[in-house]
Amino acid sequence: MEATVAFTRTDDDRTPSVFVPVPVPKGRPRTAFHLRIRSEADVAVARRSSVPVFLLDARTVSALGYPIEFPSELVLPRWLLSAVTTAFRIIPFRSETAVLRPRFEDVALAMLSVDAIGARAILERNRDAIDPIYLLRRVVQEQVEEKATWVRFFDLVPTLPKVGRPIPKAALARKLRNNPTRESHP
Repeated sequence: MEATVAFTRTDDDRTPSVFVPVPVPKGRPRTAFHLRIRSEADVAVARRSSVPVFLLDARTVSALGYPIEFPSELVLPRWLLSAVTTAFRIIPFRSETAVLRPRFEDVALAMLSVDAIGARAILERNRDAIDPIYLLRRVVQEQVEEKATWVRFFDLVPTLPKVGRPIPKAALARKLRNNPTRESHP
């Protein structure tokens, strides 16, 4: 048996083009849809429809103080994986709320999958806007303690459990210095 996830239409008569009808067994009252994300515009349409997805892109990360170029990646809750078709690389999150309304900490956690040093840089360069308790909770919830330890998140959140070996403090400082800083937007 296979568990599936699908969207169903509400009473609205218009369905955005990002929703693709799925065949439903006879006798079912509603049409099921899978989400097809092909572009940044599709992500915007899905978000307007209250679907928990967000695009981690170079523009967002650069605005947070870490200038970098990388292919955009789609962040979505794990439960939604089977209902989405996309060419974007997917970063699954356990928290639906973090995907619906991503905070600095959530962007940094997603960034751990792309560039761990970049994740640390985002937190470092937006230190005043970071909530250490929320960051601790999210690191544990997403089970990324080892990656967070490697880039020394515990310097920002001393209560964070240390799993594995961290990068030496001097090496991290050198890597952060070698990346030019842009103005951060708390």
